[in-house]
Amino acid sequence: MTYTIASPSDFGQAEEVQLPSQAGTDKAVLLRRPDVIDLIASDGNVPDLLSDLVMRGVNGGEQVELGITKENLPDIGKTLDIVAKACFVQPKLWDNAEADGEHIPVKWLTFQDKSFVFAWALGGEYQSAKSFRDEPDAGMDAVPSSNGAAHKSKSKAGAAT
Repeated sequence: MTYTIASPSDFGQAEEVQLPSQAGTDKAVLLRRPDVIDLIASDGNVPDLLSDLVMRGVNGGEQVELGITKENLPDIGKTLDIVAKACFVQPKLWDNAEADGEHIPVKWLTFQDKSFVFAWALGGEYQSAKSFRDEPDAGMDAVPSSNGAAHKSKSKAGAAT
């Protein structure tokens, strides 16, 4: 049997991906899924949060969610930056405050774009946050607040008083 020698382009094919902030435009970025295990092992500054999320995903394919709290927000931000920098092929991302001809600052990406890239990197599908309804469903009533402004309750049966 004759084999063809693999070229560097055969490993980790990059994909054109449109970020949420680019929706409705003709713009996209070039991303490559990183080897997240290697990413964790090679960077001594990886937050425990990233290690925990990746290990949950690898061990049993649990759904990976970013549960954001005031306490873990700095680690989530750092985690999203690390993963985004590892994924971006074009343009390349870096930690510097200014862009050059090849790089843009990772801080220029929105949280939504970074969350999208994180989900994409782990092979998940990104779902943007849903907005709240403008009007209550048929089974919902407005509940007055202490200052007289109306708030919407979950249901008539479970309305808070």
